[in-house]
Amino acid sequence: ILLGECDELTTPPTVPHHVLLPDVGVGAGHQPLEALFPLEKAQVIAAVACRIFGLLSHDRSLPVPEEIAIFDESKVEGPAFHGSLAEIVSLLETMLGVGLEQNTLVVANIFIDRLCRLVSNRQGETQLIPVSAARAMILTMLLLASKFNFDVGVRMKHVRANSTAYEALGLGLVKMFSKLEEHVLKLFNWQLRVTASDFAAHYDRLSVATRSTEDGSMLRLRVCSVPMMLNAYGGLYQPA
Repeated sequence: ILLGECDELTTPPTVPHHVLLPDVGVGAGHQPLEALFPLEKAQVIAAVACRIFGLLSHDRSLPVPEEIAIFDESKVEGPAFHGSLAEIVSLLETMLGVGLEQNTLVVANIFIDRLCRLVSNRQGETQLIPVSAARAMILTMLLLASKFNFDVGVRMKHVRANSTAYEALGLGLVKMFSKLEEHVLKLFNWQLRVTASDFAAHYDRLSVATRSTEDGSMLRLRVCSVPMMLNAYGGLYQPA
């Protein structure tokens, strides 16, 4: 994985007025969804996993920011997680196996970017997600993305009914999800809405990263977290 070297990204594309995107995903006017969202499921998983991987800090000696501490493995019981790309891919695949819609991964990634920007703005310096808090944070964002942006989406009841997903989340996260959900909502000032333009811009970045690796090796995605736009929290966030 080549991190820290960003491809030149163009200005986010203008979304046609008749296209409805997630707020997220209601329909697509007269254009087929395949034209608007051309990435295959495996490409979405790989691109999102790489972006998340690039937002993690594997230095366990660093303190966990207060805003993220609730997700730390010391507070949320669950399977061991070392923050490898393969582990992130496995989490995403597991949740898709429960019935998560693949564009939910994109929305969850937007939430994670927002969290990094929020914490960085509060701390006054670039902050990455400590790997000790990553597993619970990723899974919480996936479930929130499904719950708040899609009319028909995966809920905790679906996770409980799926042994593989239940094991991946762990009893601790299942028990604490309501508390984790409330924490994120308060951090985001109860604003989880993803506009069509936000979604289109983020999806375009994933597409650009994927197109740069059409030699067939998805694990060589050139990714970085680039500023999305000014947002409700103020400022722009870009990891070093």
